[in-house]
Amino acid sequence: MHYPEYQAEERVRRDRSKLVRTLKKCQMEADRYRSKYEKYKTRYQRLKLKTDKKKPSPRTRINRMIGKMRISEVIRKQLFFSEVMQAQRKIKNLRRTRVSRMKKIIEESFELEIDGSKLGAGTLNSKKDKETEKIFV
Repeated sequence: MHYPEYQAEERVRRDRSKLVRTLKKCQMEADRYRSKYEKYKTRYQRLKLKTDKKKPSPRTRINRMIGKMRISEVIRKQLFFSEVMQAQRKIKNLRRTRVSRMKKIIEESFELEIDGSKLGAGTLNSKKDKETEKIFV
């Protein structure tokens, strides 16, 4: 026969071990949810980065521009070819050397006006232009 004190201690031990088991179970579940949260958070961040930098392809731009209009295949191909050429030109412009970039900066910084129209050569008009000339010359 069991004594009443022994039964109380056994009950306490049982309840305590049950609490420990449920605590471990809850911690494991919380860890699982935390890892899922981290996974989806990183996935969202990567997606956000991709969509910010990604530009539509030439074919996509043509399809958006045309929509559901009926256009002959020849015209569609010509439009696609011109879009590809424009995209390649942009890529080449991005790959300019440092010198050509500096030339571009100089051309933009000197607002050279003769007879009210912008031309490629002329005299310096503003103080800002003179300062930039000192930097690059």
